[in-house]
Amino acid sequence: MKKLIIGLLAVVFISSCTSIPKRVNKGSSIVGIDVGRAGIIPEPFGAIIYCKLKDPKDIYSIEKMGETSDGQGFHTYLFDAEPGTYIVVGTTFNSSYTVGNIQYTYKSFLFFPEKTVKSTKIKVKKNQIVYMGTYRMRVAPKFLGTKNALVEGDKAQRFFSSRISGYHRHPLMGIATKSAKGTEDKAKFMEKTGKLLKDSDWSDLL
Repeated sequence: MKKLIIGLLAVVFISSCTSIPKRVNKGSSIVGIDVGRAGIIPEPFGAIIYCKLKDPKDIYSIEKMGETSDGQGFHTYLFDAEPGTYIVVGTTFNSSYTVGNIQYTYKSFLFFPEKTVKSTKIKVKKNQIVYMGTYRMRVAPKFLGTKNALVEGDKAQRFFSSRISGYHRHPLMGIATKSAKGTEDKAKFMEKTGKLLKDSDWSDLL
């Protein structure tokens, strides 16, 4: 399997623009998720890393792996999704460090544990807006080790992080503090999504 190539200059499935893309394929759908960094004041992440599955019963049977554009706040969307079964395996965010008077920024990757990956799994049909759930994640604390998903993650974190290659090779282990798909959470998500899409090419799905 080819790895998902992610770097600073050339990125697959990524756009720095958060505007709503035009619809390309008739019959395609939108997959959405509410995901953010846990804390006293939660913060949104950047993009999500998703997979379309060959076998809906096996989260490790990857047909396609990619990355969305950055989210609209806590809401991140995969547009023009073909029918099939999808999961989210991680997310991205910007990190920085300073050398002297110069600050450097780079992309970090946070990978979900297997239980969280399985909870995101959703079947997508034609012409739908599909809600994957609401999740709040935090980085594994230092006492758990290196926090490197490739080294000390669970099966899912090791598997999916090994398929990322590029400039930054220190994928982090994520821990879910909230995982919900309740009626109230879905209603809030769909209300905000409706406002976002009402004047777009996707308004007929509302």
